[in-house]
Amino acid sequence: MEPIAIPRGPRRADLFEVAVTDIDAEGFGLGCLPLLIGPQREPRDYRVLVRKGVPGDIVRAYVESSRSNRIEARIDSFIQESPDRVQPRCKHFN
Repeated sequence: MEPIAIPRGPRRADLFEVAVTDIDAEGFGLGCLPLLIGPQREPRDYRVLVRKGVPGDIVRAYVESSRSNRIEARIDSFIQESPDRVQPRCKHFN
């Protein structure tokens, strides 16, 4: 993905597009978000943990929390769903 230029580090409720590439041990989808931060455009790669993300998803997600180079995010909308995504059997899961 092409780095995005922003004036400051990511904050709660910021929206980003993320491609989910893997799953971590806790079940979060993993993605990478390259950013250029500040007026110096300092390059930083953030590791994004996407709640209910599946490898192959491309999502628009908003930041729930941000630490040094890690972002926890929740899906706002799907740009492209993964072919591995299945509908839950239980209506209470979502």
